[in-house]
This record gives sequence, C-alpha cells and structure tokens, in this order.
Amino acid sequence: MKIHLLHLRGSKFAKTTKPGDLIEILRGTYNHWAIYIGENEVVHLCVPGRFHLLPLTWKTIDDFLSAACFDFTEVRRAKLSEVVGYDRFKVNNLLDDKYEPRDPDIIVKDALAMVGMELPYSVTSRNCEHFVTNLRYDRPESRQFAETTKPGDLIEILRGTYNHWAIYIGENEVVHLCVPGQDSNSCVSVLAGLTADKAEVRRAKLSEVVGYDRFKVNNLLDDKYEPRDPDIIVKDALAMVGMELPYSVTSRNCEHFVTNLRYDRPESRQVGIL
Repeated sequence: MKIHLLHLRGSKFAKTTKPGDLIEILRGTYNHWAIYIGENEVVHLCVPGRFHLLPLTWKTIDDFLSAACFDFTEVRRAKLSEVVGYDRFKVNNLLDDKYEPRDPDIIVKDALAMVGMELPYSVTSRNCEHFVTNLRYDRPESRQFAETTKPGDLIEILRGTYNHWAIYIGENEVVHLCVPGQDSNSCVSVLAGLTADKAEVRRAKLSEVVGYDRFKVNNLLDDKYEPRDPDIIVKDALAMVGMELPYSVTSRNCEHFVTNLRYDRPESRQVGIL
C-alpha cells in the first residue's frame, strides 16, 4: 500500500480513500488505527483526555505495556490530521484477503453511533486495531503482537491471584488447557479448577482466551531448563487438541501443561499461593 505523507492529506487522499477503509498510523513498534468515514474524518479509539492513544515517545512494546495502565477508552470522531499529527499513515485493509468487508455505509453508521462511548480497553485484546477490524469485518483481530511473539512462547494471562497459561503456536493462536463447559476467556477459574478432575486441550485465538484481561510472554523457566525446539512444541501442542486430560489445580493445571510442552518439565510456580 502507498504511504501517504502528512502534506498529501488533501483532495488527493480523499479521492483515493473510501469510507470504511482502515487507516494505520505509523508510530514505531505499536501503531494506531482509525476508521475512515469520509470528508477527511475518522473514528478511532483513544484514551480520554488525549488526541492520540499512543504518545510519540513510546518506541517499544515494553514501553507501551508499562504505560498502558488504563482499562477503558473513548470512541472519538476527529479530523485525520488531528489524529495523525506528524506521523505517517497508510490505508491498510489488512484482512480483506481473509474476510469479506461489511457494507461501507453500515461501517460508517456503526462507527458514528459509537462516538462518545466509553469502552473496556486492553492493549492485548481490546485495542484500537481490534476496534477498527471489528467495524470493517465484524472480527476483532490484531496482528501487532504476532511480530514480537514466537511459536513455543508461554503466554501468561493475568487474572488476579490465579493466572491462566497458554502456548503460542503462531498466527495469533494458542493451545491451552480448559475445564470443559467453560468459555475460552474464563478458563481456568480457581473455583472451577478446584472442583474439576478433567480438562480439555483447546486451540483458540489469543484474543478469545485473553478476553478483557492482560497478558505477557513469560518463558519463566528458560534460565533453568533448555527449551525444546519450537517446531516440536507446536507439533505436540496441536496433536493434543481435543484431548481430555486428568486435571488437578495443584499438580496438573494449565501452567503444568504449557511448561511440560516447552521444557518437558511440568512445573507450576503459582501452586504455592492456593
């Protein structure tokens, strides 16, 4: 896609950009996204009290994660120039080869209807890219973390006292251990885990498992054990999808499951808190 520099955002841009297009604003490692609604205006998700979701000084994912302490954002309508600032941007309908875009009139209508709303926010599962892809494709997806997360990595999902774990297999997908009958984004709750004696191995989108929570890559035993080959980790994880396994919150939990896949050592550091 052609990148439009700031000074090109006049009639030339308006003629080549259509309502419903996704606008990617290039801000280093973590980019901002908006939906074009016509007349050089966009609708986007941003932190209340700021024009820009991401300060220009944040250059890395780690910087962003340490600063992203907010849990809600506001839907705003603005001129494209106000949102872009001094950055570059491009039209990037990144999932058109995967999904059929919704009707542009419906996209714009739904975007405008949300202006002024406060929405739950998570940098990992409810960010600005999820917002615009959901409007265009009715599918909230984000590819920004795929570039920094490698197959075989352990994903720790932060759910308070007892965290959930999954193994990353690529393409924003994970394999994880889940109590049957539970929704993906509630596996595994402490209460459900205390009473369950079996769990199911599932494959799912990372966003589905994370839900409204935060997550981090946490290969917590790399300083203790040599990780297995990533291709073998992913192959073994996929081979287990659909299996029903014995489950115990203290000895066969979701953390044991992923550490066994990565290190061939089933260990859990959170058992002591129970």
